[in-house]
Amino acid sequence: MKSKLYKKNILIIGKKGFFARSFKNLLGSHQLTLVSRKQGIKNLNLKKFHFIINCAANIYDEREMFESNTFFIYRMLKQYIDQNSKAKIIHFGTCNEYGPSKHKPSEITALNPQSIHAGTKAAGSIILSSFSKYFKIPSIILRTYNVYGPFENSSRLISLIFRHLIFKKKLNIYKGYQDYMHIEDLSNIIEKIIRSWNKNFFGEIINLGSGTQYSNIQVLKICERVTRIKSTAKIFKYFSKSSHNKKYNYKFKTCDLRKMKKFKFRINTDLQTGIEKYWLKIKTSEKLKKHILFYKKNFFKDYK
Repeated sequence: MKSKLYKKNILIIGKKGFFARSFKNLLGSHQLTLVSRKQGIKNLNLKKFHFIINCAANIYDEREMFESNTFFIYRMLKQYIDQNSKAKIIHFGTCNEYGPSKHKPSEITALNPQSIHAGTKAAGSIILSSFSKYFKIPSIILRTYNVYGPFENSSRLISLIFRHLIFKKKLNIYKGYQDYMHIEDLSNIIEKIIRSWNKNFFGEIINLGSGTQYSNIQVLKICERVTRIKSTAKIFKYFSKSSHNKKYNYKFKTCDLRKMKKFKFRINTDLQTGIEKYWLKIKTSEKLKKHILFYKKNFFKDYK
């Protein structure tokens, strides 16, 4: 048990999302208040919280992305200043803010978002960073690579592979590449940040990932080994988005680990071990099986 002096009052925004649900379980020794993105924070006194963790984001509806990913950040900061809050802010950006790159993007790499989602997230990160530096608001922006684990969005690759292997659903695999990080490792990093906050964090940006890149085909093969089930997925070279008139061959570069190492943030779970943990949870949880099976396919909606 942690001491009362260590126990923190934490506001988590985005309570219906994968991150917030996981943090609720893994940070349970703290006093947690969870609110949804739509519920908002205007009726809360931000002064009473030690930490504000913003996990909220809209990924699929371009008509709502500006409101959720950009304007919400400004309103939160305005409320923070008006209420004279001293809470430390942990905000989740995304590695997609960097866009395509021939090299591992570092925290000082120029942003080059290639989608509305990435652009609105980048704008939110810039607003928070600039406000933090100007008003001396203690904050950190975490640009995560592909975080996975039980009860992730069921349209994500590993969940779709399990759905295919367990329930024999059709699956198309595209030749993309990603850097993976298990949700438990992310939660441990959040716990470390809470425990030993750096007094110089004013809009600090840190990339979080494993530093190892896997192709979608490699992920499929690992899942086959772990489950001992042979896949019948179809392999395609390109991924085509319905809202764009061109094809993409996604090859995401891995995370630049220099800042992670500087702050001693560690990744302890390699991809095969993480998938083994995920599979064990599936075998013991009917709720998780249903989550994987009955997913709602999300479509990108054109902004009009």
